[in-house]
Amino acid sequence: MNIEENEVLVEFYFMRHAESMANQKRIASGTGSDSRLSETGEQQTTLAADFLGQVEPGISSVHHTDMHRAFQSASGVNKSLNVPLVTAAAFNEQMLGEWEGASWDEAVIHFLSGEDPPNGESYADFHDRILAGLKELADKKSPDGKIPLIVSHGGVWLAINRMCGVKTQKWPENCDIFRVRLKGSWESPTLETEHVFQLPSEENHSTLTT
Repeated sequence: MNIEENEVLVEFYFMRHAESMANQKRIASGTGSDSRLSETGEQQTTLAADFLGQVEPGISSVHHTDMHRAFQSASGVNKSLNVPLVTAAAFNEQMLGEWEGASWDEAVIHFLSGEDPPNGESYADFHDRILAGLKELADKKSPDGKIPLIVSHGGVWLAINRMCGVKTQKWPENCDIFRVRLKGSWESPTLETEHVFQLPSEENHSTLTT
């Protein structure tokens, strides 16, 4: 769905972090597993930074989770932006409980079932904290028309879609960037997205782990 000019609740760019060691090993990694970027992931941030340095509207600030893979990705892209870096734990990946460290082939069966992770974070709580983070972001509009960038995780992207009634099961690739608008009401928001950046195919070989 394309971006349209209209009044919105909040507007931002969303980037999934670059390739992590967990992605490389094809294992599920939520908030309970703080995987760092792989060497390939560090290189991927340079390509994303080149794009973000010239995107319009520009970036007002970079909001990253407190996971190493998101912080490293945010720091990498900010080299070309030089804007405030803000820790935003509201956009942390879901706490996966007993699913942490499982092979992706095993974990994806659980994810698609819709069941809450045993001894982890329920989907209701996960969605509630993301929504709270988006509301806080909405209160920080930039007067110059620039918009914030959220550097986060695949599960968070799916959650934002589902909170807005979009039942996608397509996970974003590493460093995929979307321009996003939430419209309507916070009780029942609608989603407008534009996929504005994807890594070249030779760089885009990660798994779908979080």
